[in-house]
Amino acid sequence: MFRYYSYEIIFYLYFVQRLLFILFFVGTINVFPNPLLIGNWNGFIVQKYDTEYPVYLPCTINISSISSVNQVSGTIEIAVHHSNGKIYKSKANISGSFNPNTYQINLINEQFIYQDILPENGKWCLGIFNGGVYRSKTAKQYLFKGRYITKCDNSEALLVVYKQ
Repeated sequence: MFRYYSYEIIFYLYFVQRLLFILFFVGTINVFPNPLLIGNWNGFIVQKYDTEYPVYLPCTINISSISSVNQVSGTIEIAVHHSNGKIYKSKANISGSFNPNTYQINLINEQFIYQDILPENGKWCLGIFNGGVYRSKTAKQYLFKGRYITKCDNSEALLVVYKQ
């Protein structure tokens, strides 16, 4: 026994089939976000990296979520080991984007969650990170490496963090 379908239903089914093909097989839209990025990344921000006396600031980046369009969000925590023996910390929200084709990542510090008061009229600065995701051949770990530019005075530093 034959069933008769209207042309509208056949067109609709054809359209849905083509849409699913484009989404899942062609790869124009990333339906499954990259789980590699989610988690803790520990390392350093290296200020004055091109001088004889670089300054290493321990930092932790926590990527808590990545959307299907590769928008990332999380936090960054930076510590300063001062000469007075105390450790001062700040923590800020971050957001940005990840390009799965080129492995480039861009992160922006949006606002502070907390910040310790620094001695000697020091101040914390939000920043912007532009870099890449790499796999270390020697340590067999993934890492972010790139430029970290502060929003206060546009000073440039090197950020290197490894996946935990």
